[in-house]
Parts: sequence; C-alpha cells; structure tokens
Amino acid sequence: MNTDKTPTHADEVGGGTSASNAQADLLCEGRHQAQRGLADISTTDSQFGTRVHAALANDDPSKLDPDQLSIYEGCVDIRARLISDTFGSDATQAVRLKEKRLWYKSKDESLIHSGKPDLNVRHGSKGLILEYKSLPADVPGVASNLQLRDQVALAAGYMMLDEVVVYIVQPLVTYSPVPCPYYSSDIKKAQSEMVSRITRSHDPEAKRTAGAVQCKFCLARFTCKEYANWTAVSVPVAMSSLTVPVAEWTPEQRSLFCERLPAAMKWLEECKNQMKAMIAKEPASVPGWTLEEGNTRHSINNPNELHSRFLAAGGTTEQFMACVDIRKGNLEAQVRIATGLKGKGLASKLKELLDGITDEKKNEPSLALAK
Repeated sequence: MNTDKTPTHADEVGGGTSASNAQADLLCEGRHQAQRGLADISTTDSQFGTRVHAALANDDPSKLDPDQLSIYEGCVDIRARLISDTFGSDATQAVRLKEKRLWYKSKDESLIHSGKPDLNVRHGSKGLILEYKSLPADVPGVASNLQLRDQVALAAGYMMLDEVVVYIVQPLVTYSPVPCPYYSSDIKKAQSEMVSRITRSHDPEAKRTAGAVQCKFCLARFTCKEYANWTAVSVPVAMSSLTVPVAEWTPEQRSLFCERLPAAMKWLEECKNQMKAMIAKEPASVPGWTLEEGNTRHSINNPNELHSRFLAAGGTTEQFMACVDIRKGNLEAQVRIATGLKGKGLASKLKELLDGITDEKKNEPSLALAK
C-alpha cells in the first residue's frame, strides 16, 4: 500500500480504465468497477521495474543498482537500434515522447481510458512505440498484447498516424525483439475494439469473472466472491486427493496438484499477509495471534575501515577475505565503472576476470510444465 504522497495508478488514470489492464479487463468485465476506491498495492517487482523505467525516461541511471543498470543499458542499446531501423536517416528529426499519458474520452466523458507508452516516436504519419520490460517473466507476444494494441489506438488518434510499429524491449529475454506493424485498417479495428471493451468495463452491472490473469493484481480480490470461489478449487485443501496418502495418489491427481500448486501457494501467502495487516490495524482481530518483531539486519557500509581494524586486532588479509562474499552483479558494476565497458565487452572482461577462480553450484530442480 502506498504510504507516501506519490500519485497512485488510480489517481493517474483519473478513475478511468487503462491500457496496462486491457487483458485483465477483457477477461473480467467487472474488474474495473470492483476496484473503484481501493488503494494501490506496490510489489518488489513493480518497484524494481519502476526504477528502471524512471531512469530510461530521464536518461539518468545514477540511482540504479547493478542489476537494474545492466537492464537499463540493454534497453538503451536496443532503443537506439530500433529507432534507426524504423526511421533511417529521419531518425534524428523524429519527435520523441517519453511516458506521456494519452487519453480517450467519450463526448459526455462517461468513458475515460488512457495509456502511457514508455516511448512514443513519430516522424510524419509514421509512429514507433516501445514498451520496456525489466524482468525475464513471460509477457504476451507483441502481436497479441492488448496493452500495446491500446497504445497504438491512442497514439494514432493523438498524433494522426496511419502506420505504427510496436516492439517489446526486454533485454533479459532477447536483444532482437519482433516488430508488429499496424496500418490504417489495423488501427481503426484496434480503436473500435478498445472502445467496445472499455464500454463494458464502465458498466456498473458488468459481470465479474475470476481467473489467474485478471485476478493477479486486482485490488478487489480479497472482497470478491468470484475470486474466493475460484480460489477454493485451486488450493490443495479442496482436492479429493488429500483424502489419501500422497504415495497413493493417481498420476492424474499428481498432475492436478502440480497444476494447482502455484495458485494455492499464492493464495496462502495472500491470506498470511491479510492476517498480518489485520493484526497491525487491530491487535485483537485474530484471537490468539500477534505480530512478532522481525530480526534486525546489519550491513557493513565501510569495509575498508573494518579491514584496518581487523588487521590491528591481529588478523590477516587472507582471514579477512574469507569473510567476504563477492556478488557477481556488484563486481560487474565496479568493472563497468573501472573500465567504461558495457554490453558484450563488459561480459567478456568479466569472464576473463573470473576465469578459473569460481565455484559453480546449481539450485535444486524446480517443478515445471513439460514442453
């Protein structure tokens, strides 16, 4: 939950629907109305992405950590190449709009919708839209991505475009993103479908339909009966397989368990967080339970001074280094600063520095759907 004065997403979109929720709103027409008046919730992943996006919008990576900086530099390299490929010799003359929110409003303003492309570039009647993704998670392909489709519809109307090329820039996945071109007829179809969907979303009587995609970030899921009913059949407790020992499950029951496990674990974590929030607000709300104070973590912010004190106490540098845990991401950041290298040059230098002096350890295998 936001505790500072930074405008929430709901504030920013003026109470209307937004392109970032297009796929979820299509799957659950009542989602928009269900979330009205509810507070936004930020996650670690979203905060990570927000910092990378802010750096790209301001061309200022100074506040990024090593992992974020690597993604930032990848996005910058891909961005420059795509702009050049799209506009050729006209690239330097193209108008660039970074994170500008574009609006659609019906004449009576009963329908309000908006989208904010990470980068919108235009020259003449041709446009380019780039959407940055800072995590390796799967996202809908560019051709089927409704968020980008809405952005095309909005940008074409705002800039009077009759051709728009769209890319998802996701350096942790690929440095060669696939283009999706929209021409005049495609744009008109996208605009028509967008208006049809947001009309349904603005209907106070719109039906709610629970599901993994539409409920994942929905603020109303803790008060939504449809979500509760959908979750009830996803948690292991609801499975008939639990009436017998695990060793006696049938192959079908094992597959069902693995299929439902992610939703079940997410539901359990959400319930735990709700209990903690309730106790924090009203200590007697969960009889017999309280919040136990967390451990205090200490981080050393002056390793050079600690090294000097360690030597003065009779220790050796070799003994001191046995306490040091060097993380590859932090080392990469310092090598970048020391050498000025980036991209493939930085990767090559890092590999050279680490050659023959690292130990490899694989994590335990994880469950994954067979391909």
